[in-house]
Amino acid sequence: MKKTLVKTYLRYLLPTIATMILYSTYTMVDGIFVGQGVGATGITAVNISMPYVNFIFAISILISIGSLNLVTYQLGKGDKKKADEIFSIAFAISLIASLVIAIPSLIFIDKLVIFLGASPEVKTLVIDYLSVILILAPFYVVAYLFEIMVKADGRPFLATGFMALSALTNIVLDYIFIFKFNMGVRGAAIATGIAQLLPALAYLAYFVSPLSRLKFRIFTFKAYIAKEIISYGLPGALNELSPGFITLLFNNVIGRLYGIRGLDAYTIMSYVMVFVVNIIIGINQASL
Repeated sequence: MKKTLVKTYLRYLLPTIATMILYSTYTMVDGIFVGQGVGATGITAVNISMPYVNFIFAISILISIGSLNLVTYQLGKGDKKKADEIFSIAFAISLIASLVIAIPSLIFIDKLVIFLGASPEVKTLVIDYLSVILILAPFYVVAYLFEIMVKADGRPFLATGFMALSALTNIVLDYIFIFKFNMGVRGAAIATGIAQLLPALAYLAYFVSPLSRLKFRIFTFKAYIAKEIISYGLPGALNELSPGFITLLFNNVIGRLYGIRGLDAYTIMSYVMVFVVNIIIGINQASL
């Protein structure tokens, strides 16, 4: 029994860690290509945007991890209808939450980037990057929900494969948009958005195919399910918010004390922090 449990845990642990490492590469790859193609100001603009990207991802974790607990519990009971209902509700909440975040943020984006710590010399670049990310935010949130639900459906390596394709797409498009089309930080954001769109569509195709046990179904919204999703997902969301909050504080303080050069140096350190935190999140996910 013990060997079976360890084997099952490792079956989910390895692909989950691999997936979270691939998630970490998005920011790192953007930073590398922007640093080489745009320069120090560009990489600083990406870093200033990161706390809000962390916030969007935290919302996705809130919904995804919360629904994962409920879906796997119902599947374990053999109640597939209830699992499908929770899955469908989580999908609807993901779409609504991403739009509720993105639309006001786009309307007040000038004030948002100032709050994030953008100085006049990088403000335009931060807006260029973050506005694209906000437009594509629904794909960020939904792609992560689908990735978690694929694991709940018993196919963790499929999620890793889709994320590997996504990471490779991001690298290729970063090079094309930044170096070939000279699109700067906006090109990096578009590359990242497309790289999230592709797995979202791939996961969607999986869930509507005969291969998936979990299916979309018409549902009546139940407030208690939404409450349970939030209660189970809140710890994971707070874990994701913490490095973003720290980055926000450091960006504002370092920007005031040391200017853009200081932010350049801190950007590299923040990439390492995000990488480590995402691995820890992956280990926690595999235990659920």
